[in-house]
Amino acid sequence: IAAHEGSANVVELLLKHGSDPLISDHQGQTPLSLASRQGHVKVLSVLLEWAKSQKPEIAAQMMEHVDSEGWTALRSAAWGGHSEAVRLLLDAGADVDGCDGEGRTALRAAAWGGHEEIVLTLLNYGAEVNKADSKGRTPLIAAAYMGHHEAVEILLDRNAEVDLADGDGRSALSVAALCVPTAAGVKGYGEVASLLLERGADPGHRDHDGMTPLLLAAYEGHDEVVELLLEAGADVDETAGPDGNVPAAAAVTPLLAAAAMGHMKTVSRLLFWGAAVDAIDCEGRTALCLAAARGSTEVVRALLDRGLDENHKDDLGWTPLHAAACEGHRAVCAALTERGSMARVGEMDIEGRTPLILAAQEGHWSTVRLLLDRRSPIDHRAYDGHSALSATLLERPC
Repeated sequence: IAAHEGSANVVELLLKHGSDPLISDHQGQTPLSLASRQGHVKVLSVLLEWAKSQKPEIAAQMMEHVDSEGWTALRSAAWGGHSEAVRLLLDAGADVDGCDGEGRTALRAAAWGGHEEIVLTLLNYGAEVNKADSKGRTPLIAAAYMGHHEAVEILLDRNAEVDLADGDGRSALSVAALCVPTAAGVKGYGEVASLLLERGADPGHRDHDGMTPLLLAAYEGHDEVVELLLEAGADVDETAGPDGNVPAAAAVTPLLAAAAMGHMKTVSRLLFWGAAVDAIDCEGRTALCLAAARGSTEVVRALLDRGLDENHKDDLGWTPLHAAACEGHRAVCAALTERGSMARVGEMDIEGRTPLILAAQEGHWSTVRLLLDRRSPIDHRAYDGHSALSATLLERPC
């Protein structure tokens, strides 16, 4: 309790009366662990001074003790951003590269927390800059993941390998592309990506799923990073896969990815860079089909303005209107069937179902009313014999 509260005088008194500083609580935390976590420098000084008077093995046991969650005193201090505590522990002989059962070091903890001064201190004391944890995450990847530009710069200046990949095959650039800024705008992923590219990061790096940083950024709607990657030479129409040319489920371009997630700014940026608007994914869907299924009216309108075919059918025979009707996206259905539109409201899929039947089957009443106003054939029957009315009744509980 005294160590946790920072009561150095009490700690000193207890030690003089024979209290055991190696004792731990129910979480495996010793007085040194608790003082390090809280950054109580005076308590640490008292404990470390006591350790000097002990046998080397006792001092080492105290210094490298690991609590029930795998935290050493040094790693706890680094994670908490306690610079002076970190220096005290290092001067007392703490293992700078000591780690928990998952290989997480103090340097990785400091990089993750964005504690630049501690990152520098640990490196100056010989911390291994590229030491990865059990999931392959290096301090550089940790700093990039959290958007800590300054920490990333320090690590690169100290020869961190820019394209080392984690267990998922993702590099620091990949994770910077994958993470999007918070609403408050406090994260610096754009700055991190820019710095990594300046230092030679490969914009075409592929993770184990064949995803490039550009595809990841497009999926997440990170249009600032999309712009940086395109400026760095990324292919605006690249697809996922080991060689970017696979027919499997990953045959998605950045435009298809952004449209599928409804990221209007990213869609606009990709179109500006000349993305192929007629790209088709492995299920035969265009960007318009995907945006319609997502319910993104803004993206749907932008793609219609680019001349995408509103009657294109995917492998199920679904048009964009089928996709929007099935999900109950009334506003998208309205955009697709506005005056002057070429969309055919009575178009059938491979099972003979019209958009109206799909909307009725799913109980999307406002969409049903819209499609009827657009003169969708009310009595049309699919190949299973069901009309919009009977499909509705079929879905209702008895």
